[in-house]
This record gives sequence, C-alpha cells and structure tokens, in this order.
Amino acid sequence: MLETLLVAPNIKKAVNTMALLRAADGFVELANNKAIGRYYTTALNPTVTKFNGMSFDFTSGYASIGVATDFVWTKDQQFTIEWWQYCIQFNQNNWFVADGTGTSSCLKCFNDNIYLQTEGGGGASLATAAALALNTWQHVAIVQNGGVIKVYVNGVQKMSFTAVGSFGLATTLLTMGGGNGPYPSRAYMDQLRISNIARYTSAFTPPTLPFVVD
Repeated sequence: MLETLLVAPNIKKAVNTMALLRAADGFVELANNKAIGRYYTTALNPTVTKFNGMSFDFTSGYASIGVATDFVWTKDQQFTIEWWQYCIQFNQNNWFVADGTGTSSCLKCFNDNIYLQTEGGGGASLATAAALALNTWQHVAIVQNGGVIKVYVNGVQKMSFTAVGSFGLATTLLTMGGGNGPYPSRAYMDQLRISNIARYTSAFTPPTLPFVVD
C-alpha cells in the first residue's frame, strides 16, 4: 500500500511584518493567516490590477485588519503602513487608512486636501490633493521614525511632522481602504503591509515586486 507523506509547509515566521494583504491571495491576512473583516461593498477586481492579476475593490467598501490593540504605536516607536492604490475619484471624504476617530490617527482626503493626524488630533500634516493622482497606480507609505511621521508617495516625501501622543486607538480596528463609517477610499488597492520597523527613512524607489512576510 502506498502512503502519502504529509510534510508541514515551510511558513516563515513574521518578524518585521505585522500584517500583509495581497489581493491575489484573497481576503486573508498573511502574516498571521487569518481572515479580515469586510464592510459595505468590498470585492476583488481582476481588471484594474498592479500585481498578479487582482486588486481589492475599495471603491465603496473597506477592510479591517487584526485586533485593535495590535496597532497602537507611541511616538517613540517605529512603524510603516504602506500600500499601492489606484484612486478613481476624490470626493469630500476619501479615507485611505484609519486607526482612530474622524479627527485622529488617519490619512484622508477631505475638501480637496490630504490630512494625516495622530491620536486626538494633537499633530497634523496637510498637503493638497495633488500629492495623490487619479487613475494611476501609486505607492503610499506612512512611516514613523525618531518621533517624526512622514508620508511618501511613489518614494517622494509629501508630509512630515513631529509625532504627538500615539498613533492608533486600542478600542478601534485599523481599517484599510476606508473608515469612520461609510467613507471608502474610492480606490483599488493591493499589497497592504504593516511593519514594526521604519522601512523608509529618505526618498526611495517604490518596490517592484509583491511583498512577502519577513
């Protein structure tokens, strides 16, 4: 009788990667191998894609990642939140990432301006919506290092300010592609990665390959 030898897959333990979503892998968070929450109309899209023929459709919905307490950083800690996006419309409220309330710990476009805020609205940075573009893929990264938070778009710094308090609320889920109720990013997204290190500290060339857990 032939017997099949079952060998456990060689799954790399996450060290720097706190969470990773790749559209080609569906609605699963790969660093911890668990399903993610979905709100409103969230789907996969095989038409507007960056990598491997699939993207997350956050044009009218968004997703939540992990436990709220997993994503709270003091001003002295390092983190990177990054993703690729293809935004199709700037409206009065475009939420790209949120880890707090309507006035804190979020990156959003409101009334044609882009806001990045830390908890309690204690710190904020502002750029015009021209920092982002419509109908093209862009890499966006929020990086905290040495008490300073910066936003890079396609590897170019667009915002910078001194961190005040913490980033993230322990009572609020971190959401990607939207937040604060019915406010989506109105974008297709892919390669949503959260890291416990500052992956970028100066201008850089955006990644050209899908992210992996490291």
